[in-house]
Amino acid sequence: MAENLTESIRRLGWDMLVGLQGTNKSSDGTILSSLSITIAIAMLAGAAGPEQKAKLCAKMGISDPANLADQFATALQTLQTNAGHSLEIANKVFVNDTIVIRDSYVKFLDSLTAGISSYPDLSKEAHTINAWVSEHTRGMISQIVTSSLLKDAQTLLINALAFKGRWQKAFDPKATIKDYPFLSSQDTPRTVEMMFLRQFKVLLADHDNYTAIRLPYKQPDASQSQIYFEAYLPHPNTPLNDILLTLSHSEGLAAFQQTRLASLGLPKFSIETSQDVTFALKQLGYPLDTNWQETIADIRGGSRLANLVIHKAVIEVDEEGTVAAAATALVASRARVKVESRSVMFDRAFAYAVVDDEEMTYFTGVYG
Repeated sequence: MAENLTESIRRLGWDMLVGLQGTNKSSDGTILSSLSITIAIAMLAGAAGPEQKAKLCAKMGISDPANLADQFATALQTLQTNAGHSLEIANKVFVNDTIVIRDSYVKFLDSLTAGISSYPDLSKEAHTINAWVSEHTRGMISQIVTSSLLKDAQTLLINALAFKGRWQKAFDPKATIKDYPFLSSQDTPRTVEMMFLRQFKVLLADHDNYTAIRLPYKQPDASQSQIYFEAYLPHPNTPLNDILLTLSHSEGLAAFQQTRLASLGLPKFSIETSQDVTFALKQLGYPLDTNWQETIADIRGGSRLANLVIHKAVIEVDEEGTVAAAATALVASRARVKVESRSVMFDRAFAYAVVDDEEMTYFTGVYG
């Protein structure tokens, strides 16, 4: 059965975590936003030739490439309406002034509210680009590109997004234990700051190989979608990767039900991940190379361009709530480059996500 856009974003997040496991040097885990990555890929799809555009649209759950602009414009508008001030999304195209972008692509970018800025040499504008990203990630991501990365760059497609949510039921800082035992995904023991909620009802799901909880954030406006933090705790002796593989398929997932817990322990954590995700996307079947000269632009002295996808994301989870941000830069360069009184303790490596009740996935990650 064909996927829709929302389902493809959810699946991409979990599939990429499977592919990236072991490649991130951070001992705390990985964070990414498949929403941000998909929006950047949509900007590329709008520039692609018919065959590549059809393949990219199929990967994004869009059956008819002619509907790409309308579907993304609607999705972005719906996201902003549903999430309100909790979520900020911005898109931008930076180009070398040797490129003259055709009117058809300008119109497409307008549908994604993506501005265009032109410069003689993008490698000299790294500070300008990073300042734009910092502004639209609320200061959480101060750098996404460097001058050396932009050497020979002709076009840069960027998405930036930022999220802030406060728990409906906040954790009491006085109940936080600073040196609580925790087992990493490599079965290495260490300690974490463990936050606690006592004697309360939570949305909980029991699966054959995991227990999951869903914690709601406050809704500033009742008309907005409910946004949740979901955490998936593997059963003892179940590898975290097995959970990620399970989550990448929506069929057979356990339903969440209201359950009373004696206590819930969730680590307080902060994670930042910066990675080249080009290979991971290609491994998942995303065709990322395109000839811009044949599609969206007149390139003086141009040749086939190769695309590089850089993704950076950060998340902070504490007693008050969650803040998170992500930026995706697609660089186009010349070709050379249920039991009463139970307790749930997230005291070993687990997977997590920030989602809404429209089934849109904002962030996915693993901790530990």
